[in-house]
Amino acid sequence: MATRGTKVFRSVDELEARIEAYFKGLEYEKTETAIRNGQRITVTTEAMRPPTLSGLALVLEVSRRTLLNYSRKDEFSHVIARARSRIEEWHEEALYSRQTYCAARFMLAVNLGYRKSPGSENDAVRVRTVETTLVQPRRSEGSARKWRG
Repeated sequence: MATRGTKVFRSVDELEARIEAYFKGLEYEKTETAIRNGQRITVTTEAMRPPTLSGLALVLEVSRRTLLNYSRKDEFSHVIARARSRIEEWHEEALYSRQTYCAARFMLAVNLGYRKSPGSENDAVRVRTVETTLVQPRRSEGSARKWRG
């Protein structure tokens, strides 16, 4: 970890390269074996471990707080914002998976600033009751005879 007041990254290019290395390091091959019609089938797919701000900070050898502070510096802000967006995108997509829904929802709320909006399903419902009285219009004697036939 860098000491306070020292510059951690020499250039934007260095930071971009280290961030890209972090995301590449999350990728791995997932191998699954199944038996279909009596034959063993092996399927290999590409997968990715969940990216996190803390994981990114560890690879960059800074604290999470330092990473957030660097995101406020004009020189580095766009690079760190793009990295945060990649992390955010992964967790947004994970909301659609049954296995990772709760963890993704927690990550988005706590670390990426997503909050429950007013009026969502968990807020108290306010019901306003309006009383109405239906009144039949008065008819004059002449109009009633006219329609009776």
